[in-house]
Amino acid sequence: MSLIVEDGTGLPTAESYISVANADAYLAGVGETAWADYDVAEVKEPALRNATEYLGQVYRTRWQGSRSSLDQMLDWPRSGVAKRDGYGGTYEANIVPVEVQRACAKLALKAAAAKAAGSSLAPDIGRLASREKVGPLEVQYAEGGVAYTRYREVDMLLEPFLSGGGSICVLLQRQ
Repeated sequence: MSLIVEDGTGLPTAESYISVANADAYLAGVGETAWADYDVAEVKEPALRNATEYLGQVYRTRWQGSRSSLDQMLDWPRSGVAKRDGYGGTYEANIVPVEVQRACAKLALKAAAAKAAGSSLAPDIGRLASREKVGPLEVQYAEGGVAYTRYREVDMLLEPFLSGGGSICVLLQRQ
């Protein structure tokens, strides 16, 4: 099944914020060579679907503005999203910002690698150990530590589009 990419019109069947070709170009441009080795239908398209779904699950309640159409499948395009680049105004309600597309590509790369390792972007969370000892090796985790992976690079790409701005990045930079 061919990947259906959001084109800014609020497609009711969209599956990804970025096409395979655009993800290929972006990831190659930033030196992520592993992506080029993956098969399009077997790995890249499912990874882009998984990345887009992950973005919806994690950021849906934190995006600025509102969806442009009640019928659209994905969270973008959106209206009422303020530009925070010093020029003011809002983003057009018929686009998926480049940063959102890039975040999707970065997550797709992580999804492909996770699948190859038998995991996913959001694996089930087990009990968080505070101390682990295997033979002579011992690991102790910080109290209150998170039991799941946060993708800091993705958080930073998306920060300008989130309500409250910056709080995620500031917290992550302190860790």
